[in-house]
Amino acid sequence: MDKVEIATKKSSNLGTLWDFILIEFNRGYSLENDEKEFSDRREKVYTFMKVPLEVERFIFYGICQCADSFLFVYTFLPLRVFVALKSLICSSLSKFKDKHNKIQLTVAEICDLLKMAVLIICFMMLVPLDTSMIYHLIKRQSVIKLYIFFNMLEVGDKLLSSFGQDILDALYWTATEPNTSKRKHFGVLLHFIIAVLYVCILLINT
Repeated sequence: MDKVEIATKKSSNLGTLWDFILIEFNRGYSLENDEKEFSDRREKVYTFMKVPLEVERFIFYGICQCADSFLFVYTFLPLRVFVALKSLICSSLSKFKDKHNKIQLTVAEICDLLKMAVLIICFMMLVPLDTSMIYHLIKRQSVIKLYIFFNMLEVGDKLLSSFGQDILDALYWTATEPNTSKRKHFGVLLHFIIAVLYVCILLINT
């Protein structure tokens, strides 16, 4: 067989342009062979479409949590502090009558009293502070620009927010720690001062 016949057979096997067009018109899709792959892709599409709704629900849940924490300070916390003060007065009177009795408060009452004490002291320290005067003092500075100061406050707020809850929890645990455990802390007063300073800095940042 010469080279001409071999080339003719190869060209006949390749087909014509019309054959290629017919094949493209009649070509099918074998999706059933990759059922799992396409099912996963469909689930990804559904998950992507659900993201906005889930984000809105999460944001609404976060707003409700923030509102609950904010309103607790002005509604339930004063009432709980009133009940704790009542228990404290009754315990003090019973101790005054009988010196062997001890002032007994529950853990929740001690924590509520500490929360209210921290808030009252912080507000008393920050009320005389004139924020408008501080604003104009910073604005008139040539070295520290206002936007730099706000960026510093924003960074400080992010750093303190992750450490602040530990400060408050340490204060509550130090105040309510059982007497049987060994003393491995600085004392309630120092923890209380640290908590007051933290809340003051946090209120200034906000």
